[in-house]
Amino acid sequence: MSDKKIPGYCVNHPDRPAVAGCRHCGDFLCTECDGMAEAGICTACMGRGEDDNPPAGWERNRRPGRFVKTFWGVISRPGGLFGGMPRGRGAWYAFLYAGLILFISAVLTTLVQLFIRGGSVPWHILLNVLGLAGLLLLDTAALLALGRLYNGRLPFPDVLRVVSYSATAYIFLIVPIFGPLLVLALILVYLTLGSLRGLHLGVVQSVSLALLPLAIRLAAAWLIYGDRFIQLVAG
Repeated sequence: MSDKKIPGYCVNHPDRPAVAGCRHCGDFLCTECDGMAEAGICTACMGRGEDDNPPAGWERNRRPGRFVKTFWGVISRPGGLFGGMPRGRGAWYAFLYAGLILFISAVLTTLVQLFIRGGSVPWHILLNVLGLAGLLLLDTAALLALGRLYNGRLPFPDVLRVVSYSATAYIFLIVPIFGPLLVLALILVYLTLGSLRGLHLGVVQSVSLALLPLAIRLAAAWLIYGDRFIQLVAG
């Protein structure tokens, strides 16, 4: 039980401020409902089992089927998935999920690049994996730094989970021409929902966290390409 208020009101008692969230569905709970909950799980979720909470299933048992269910959960119902993230220990398994996504994305995008330009398969895959992994770590550091300005006790494992499961978006780099733009749009959506439902931040705070990686990428492009980047943006 906790006496710390979080943004929102109890799902069962709309007139009572929330003090906790169900770690499966993300619904907010007041002091009374939090006291009745079992290990941070609301009564509505207690009987549904692992399949309704793919991240928990993946982090407990790293089977291919769990990976696919988690991937599909991010794609089909990201709000519920981020609301149902596990808390605390075990976040490195979420990072492992992101690593697998980055590897699959790198293989697929490399095959497309080789079809268009030619080159060495292992070398292209290595460069793509390293580049995407660097972006993932950059996003985690940036979100943790800004998130702790909003909530000084924001746990690193929870931020790592949000960023790791948001990495699902990178699989769409394979889409010709519009792939990078689609990835950026999905990352904005996933990071916003992850911050709102998974980190229990406010709407404005969640949107600002989601926009931060985009701002960093634009700043990096400007530093690297200078006037050419400004001309490209200006059309």
